[in-house]
This record gives sequence, C-alpha cells and structure tokens, in this order.
Amino acid sequence: MVRSIHHVVGAHIRLLVDQSCMPLRIEWHLMRREDDVEESVWRRALFVLLLMCGVAVHAQGMTEFRSLDGVVHSLQELRGHVAVVNFWATWCGPCREEMPRLQKLADEYRGKGVSFIAVSLDDAATQGKIPAVVQKRGLTMPVWTGATEKTLTELELGVLVPATLILDEQGNVIGKIEGEAREKDVRSRVDWVLGERMGKQPKVVQKNDW
Repeated sequence: MVRSIHHVVGAHIRLLVDQSCMPLRIEWHLMRREDDVEESVWRRALFVLLLMCGVAVHAQGMTEFRSLDGVVHSLQELRGHVAVVNFWATWCGPCREEMPRLQKLADEYRGKGVSFIAVSLDDAATQGKIPAVVQKRGLTMPVWTGATEKTLTELELGVLVPATLILDEQGNVIGKIEGEAREKDVRSRVDWVLGERMGKQPKVVQKNDW
C-alpha cells in the first residue's frame, strides 16, 4: 500500500511512503507565481515532512571549512561517531559565555568517542581575533572557520549565533539548539544516542532565549 503526505508552505511537497512509512519517492515543485518561493521555505517544509515520517535527516556535508592552520574539513568527516558542532563568532557575547560550558562537556565526553567542534562565522575582517578569544575562554576543542549565515540556513539552524548541531554516528541530525546551549540540552541528546536510543527521544529542535 502506498500513501502520500502533502505539505504546502509556498511550495508543494509530496512524500510517497509505504504503509510502514518507508520512503519510496520524494517530489516537490515550487508554485508558479510572480515572485519565486525562497529555497529555504521548501527546505524547511521538506525537513518537517521527513521528521514526521521518521526519515533520517542528514547534515549537509558539502560546505568546506578550514582549521586555524588551514586544513580543509567538512561535516561529512564527522561520521562514525557522535558529534556536537557549535557555530559561534568572536563578536557574539552569548557565544563567548557558552564556550567554557561546551569545553567542559567536550572534556567529559572525549573518552566516550564524542567529538566537539567550534565553527566560526567570523569573516576575514574578524578572523584574526579568533586565537585570542579561544585562548581567553580556554577552548581546546578543534576550531574551524568558513561558516556563514547561509550555512546556518542550510542546516535549519536559524540565522543567528550561537547555534549547535548534534549528529549521530551516521551523520543524522538528532539535535538543533538555537541560542545558547545549556548543559542539559547537549547531555540529553548525546546520552540518548550513547545509551542505544533507549527511552523517549529528546525533541530535535530546541530554541533558547539569548
């Protein structure tokens, strides 16, 4: 038996699934009108549909980042272990407040195979400030550069920092924290995966006040 789920938010998206909710085909098309529907609209609608059906949503891995010594990295390389990816900037006050908290968690979970990465949205004008901020805040986790507001939009993390993405071993998104991440926000999602997904899954999207 084949059934379909429809969702319309400025775009028409159709997800064909069998009775066990296994995906067979995904179709979408933008409604024809004078002003084109923004790509982010149907991306958001599609994301909601996939979550409704329990389909794994993978983090985009095509964007390239660079470490402070110039080595190229991407989110794809994080597959194989649980990863917490924090997006921040030197000019972001809440980001600086959040850093010691995330570093504490990184130290705690290092022995459990969990990776913590800090990805900066600083552009060429402010990237020079990164080393000083990292040193002052006691950050020892890897720091990457090259993220932009577009990166956040593609990952459905809003357009402001701080924002944190939590991935399982397959690169599936299991947590999106918009705003300053609290310890419990990170722990609950990481522990759920490490605990073989026993119990109720924490909600994917967590929105906190800055």
